[in-house]
Amino acid sequence: MTHVTSKLFISLLWTCLISVSAFAQSEGKVVQLKPINATGEVISVFEGADNIVLLKVTKADTAKANFEINEIEILCSFQFGTKPTNGDPKLPGVKAGDKIRMELTGDRVGNQWNYRVFRYWEIKENSSSPKGEKPQK
Repeated sequence: MTHVTSKLFISLLWTCLISVSAFAQSEGKVVQLKPINATGEVISVFEGADNIVLLKVTKADTAKANFEINEIEILCSFQFGTKPTNGDPKLPGVKAGDKIRMELTGDRVGNQWNYRVFRYWEIKENSSSPKGEKPQK
């Protein structure tokens, strides 16, 4: 190997080792999620993607959040999908036009925000249920 090729090889090896080390250090870290409470309306559920939804957020408690999200439309993913679930949590599923109350997180990746709904409750317009009824788990 020539001297220049040897230096290039060592530089590449060193760069790879630093990158792998940095990646390995970020791998086992636990990141605490800080969901916020929000209400909104489902504008549309994307066909072919069972967890991507266009939401119009009408109200959000962003006092403890690192983002502002009131009165805007966002693309977000639903952690447990948009179809009904019978497990834990038991969720009714969502469709266009549904009004929901939700627990939502947002994190910035590069120049875009990723939003995720973890739990949600359907808001019924004329609910005849007794006051204090427990929401879906």
